[in-house]
Amino acid sequence: MQRFFKVAFLFLALALSGWAWAQAGWVATPGVGVGELRLGMTASAIEKMVTRSSRTDHQEVSGKPKWIYYNEGVQVHYDDAVKALQIVVDKPGIKTPEGLQVGDPSSQISALYGQAGQSHQLPTAARMSKQYYYVFTSRGLGVQTEGDRVLFIYIFPAR
Repeated sequence: MQRFFKVAFLFLALALSGWAWAQAGWVATPGVGVGELRLGMTASAIEKMVTRSSRTDHQEVSGKPKWIYYNEGVQVHYDDAVKALQIVVDKPGIKTPEGLQVGDPSSQISALYGQAGQSHQLPTAARMSKQYYYVFTSRGLGVQTEGDRVLFIYIFPAR
């Protein structure tokens, strides 16, 4: 019996590490999606590829997902038809094609993408680091910074 648990644990560890390796290769492609997750996909299709975080602050309306956090380093905002409207990268390791990832210095944003089409300082408490949101609408890319670091990368339909 003890050997069964050892083998089962080893199999589970290998399966999870294989998933982590696959996720490490994910790319946050502006206007398209993140890894295998694509804008416009249904929540049921997405949830076959990722697992919900145990966080309690998911947002659901009438039993339909609206904003869900996933363990793989992404959050997905769903529209009323329960299709991915926006995918947000919230952990390091998932890069844009140009190499930007969560945790990078904010100076990388303009170095890689030039001047943002729009930028906005977000409201924060007086003692918190300043946060900014930079939008590259024609690319389908948004970047939120806190202090001098990239906090989130937003992927949405290009306009």
